[in-house]
Amino acid sequence: MLRKYVFALVAISFVMILMGCGNEGEGTAASQTETEESLIADEGVAENSDGETDIKSEESHSDVVDKESLVSEDMDYYSVCTSKSKQEVEAFAEAVKVSFLNDDWAAVSETTAYPITIQGVEYVDAESLAHADIVLSEEYKEALKAASCENLFANGEGIMLGDGEVWIGEVLDEDMQSEGLKIIAINAEK
Repeated sequence: MLRKYVFALVAISFVMILMGCGNEGEGTAASQTETEESLIADEGVAENSDGETDIKSEESHSDVVDKESLVSEDMDYYSVCTSKSKQEVEAFAEAVKVSFLNDDWAAVSETTAYPITIQGVEYVDAESLAHADIVLSEEYKEALKAASCENLFANGEGIMLGDGEVWIGEVLDEDMQSEGLKIIAINAEK
């Protein structure tokens, strides 16, 4: 539907330019009427043989464009740092948040990119982090608990959970293939 609309606008503009060049202002009213009729026809409104107006679709062009832009906006929301959809990113952020609040270091270790430094200690693999003795401060946990997992701040470095307590991002392998979303930084002081 959108393609038809754009094509019609381009075609009408082209015809208007041609008519304007050859007629030097003559027929402007006629071409404007034709243009309006074309736009109405493209939007799904037609006149039947009895002269009554029929609406082909209940959904107007603006409704279609709004829905498409919302879908596009959702898909592109975190595009500055990941190819993952908004829903995927926010679901991952929520899971990460729950893992931290429950002190579930096994779950955290499975979703972390390595090496990672936490409280001055470098962890090089999931095994070392899963068995780490890390204690998060109450302030840290409260900040995470209060953090929303919707419409997160994102830049070229990654996606920030809370006020920077945790950063997540899409990790790529040596061949530039996605390994998925991972925790890329944990900013927890002792």
